Amino acid sequence: MPKCKSCGADLSRSDAFCGSCGERVPGGTPVVPIPRESVSLPGRPTAAPRSGTAQAAAAISVPDPAAKAVTQTTIRGISEPASVLPLHRKKPETTDALPSEEEPAVDEAPAPAAAEPSPAPTPAPVLASELLREQMRPSAPGAKTLQRMGALLGGLGILAISVVGGLHPLTYVCLAALAGILVLSVAPLSYTGRALSLLLLGGVTSGLPLWEPDIRSVIDEGVLLAGSTILLGGSLLFRAYYRGARLARVAVTMGVLALAAWFFLSDGHRSLVTVAEHWQSWAPATTHVAFGLIAVLSLLAFMESSTRGGSHVWAYSLLTLYALHVMLLLASAHWPVYPQSPAPTAAATAAMLAGIVGTVIAAMALAQVFVVASRSAKTGSSGRSAPRR
Repeated sequence: MPKCKSCGADLSRSDAFCGSCGERVPGGTPVVPIPRESVSLPGRPTAAPRSGTAQAAAAISVPDPAAKAVTQTTIRGISEPASVLPLHRKKPETTDALPSEEEPAVDEAPAPAAAEPSPAPTPAPVLASELLREQMRPSAPGAKTLQRMGALLGGLGILAISVVGGLHPLTYVCLAALAGILVLSVAPLSYTGRALSLLLLGGVTSGLPLWEPDIRSVIDEGVLLAGSTILLGGSLLFRAYYRGARLARVAVTMGVLALAAWFFLSDGHRSLVTVAEHWQSWAPATTHVAFGLIAVLSLLAFMESSTRGGSHVWAYSLLTLYALHVMLLLASAHWPVYPQSPAPTAAATAAMLAGIVGTVIAAMALAQVFVVASRSAKTGSSGRSAPRR
């Protein structure tokens, strides 16, 4: 057994230093004691610590200090496992992606809440009495119809007269009258102003055929026929607008009497007796008799106020029949069966075409003039009957 050279104490082969004096023993191999440490691994139970000398572990001989340092580092790495870093979700690379609910956007300020819309005002209830009053006495009946018919018939009349009228002063007068009807129909006028102006201009235009002497050989009692058509047509339309107006029944009575007078004065009751086989005879005679039928049907306007009695149907039928009757007379004069008298001139033809347009427009305007007169009379009577304060 080796001994220390300084103090002579006994040494073992594994001692690197003397246990008595502390001198280094040359050639000694140091032994590093390694204690057994409890390492907790997942899935394995941790061993209970031991007491006393039972905690000592086997010794591992390290030949040099470098190996000793590596061994200690390795053992320390095993006994102290590295900490686990949490995983983070990678954000999308696109800039236009919206932030998810789990990762709210921090830079963007939250949008302000939308203001609640204010409730719409509740309209005033419409009473049944007001609806009935508007139905029985409308405020502006037939306004759009008169404008459209005036513009349409005025334009068509100007086109027809420009083709067949020729160069004559009466032709220019007819063109000027129809142009005035067209302008008054589309101009921004009041209900009363348009009705009065179109009634005046239409009545003048319907009398233009009387300026030509050749007209009397084409149409008989033309003034009475045009006048009765305007009066009865306007009265029937007024009866359709104001079903309960007493003025409507009075005006219809006057129109029926005027048309019946023309019918008998022109021998309309005998027109179908003397017809021939050519159309120049039976076509105008058929329309002649139809005027008497319209006069009889117009008496339905005296029905109760809950119905219009077909007044608007008979009114438009009368206006259409008048235009057809005058055109048939004009065609019979231009293409007679036995050409004994000269045909009407171009100016007379233009005047008759203008007279058709003027008669139709004047009848429709007369109905609106009746409406204005009825409203004025009702307003005046209400003002007079109101008590004074």
